[in-house]
Amino acid sequence: MRKAMTIRLTIGLFLLGAVGSSIAETPVLNVENGFIIPAKGTLRVLLIFAQVDYSQGDCAEDVYTRANGNTWGENRKGETLVPADAAMLFDHQMPAGREEMKGLLSRFFYDASLGQHILLGDYYPEVITVPCGQLTTSPQNHLEQVVAAINEIPGEFRTAAGLRLDEFDLWDWNPRQPGLEKSASIGRQKGVDVMMIIWRNNVYMAGIVKNVGANCNAGFGLTTAYKPKPLKQMTGE
Repeated sequence: MRKAMTIRLTIGLFLLGAVGSSIAETPVLNVENGFIIPAKGTLRVLLIFAQVDYSQGDCAEDVYTRANGNTWGENRKGETLVPADAAMLFDHQMPAGREEMKGLLSRFFYDASLGQHILLGDYYPEVITVPCGQLTTSPQNHLEQVVAAINEIPGEFRTAAGLRLDEFDLWDWNPRQPGLEKSASIGRQKGVDVMMIIWRNNVYMAGIVKNVGANCNAGFGLTTAYKPKPLKQMTGE
């Protein structure tokens, strides 16, 4: 029996498998089309670094900062900086050759897919701050609060490498059913394909809602949106 050779990639970044090993049972549904995100072609991730401001309201305690300090560093004004290695995760553009790829995740996906899946990305150069009083223990709530903060940023949104929001809209997501082939985006104004939020000190991710006495490290974590998210002037249509 002829078996299709594919690669299943499971990574904490997306909490999903992009590719699996399977023989297509129908000409439409096929695991090689990907589960949620496309399994082939170019995908660009918008990377956001975020933190929680615990100085407002009756909130949980910032146990992560108490235990570790501000590990991302601060500027002279006391504002949190993005991590010094923020640019190490993704290449924002595909270089001329594989050996020139610098992003750890970009190179991983390229190698694991034998060059069929180009995962690019770039980060917003400022840390997004969310007041603690606006957060619950729901990941959807965390995402919504970051989106709201991004939408309040004045002027045009640009990443560290100068990318616009429409450069993160490379795919149409209809049909949304897993296993169905996705098509390239037309117009590139509907929504960011994948947004990854890295939190510095969000203890709500661990289910903490009030002050705790334990000296724990809860708070450093990840929230991922892998369905189109319209930001600022994007239409969402």
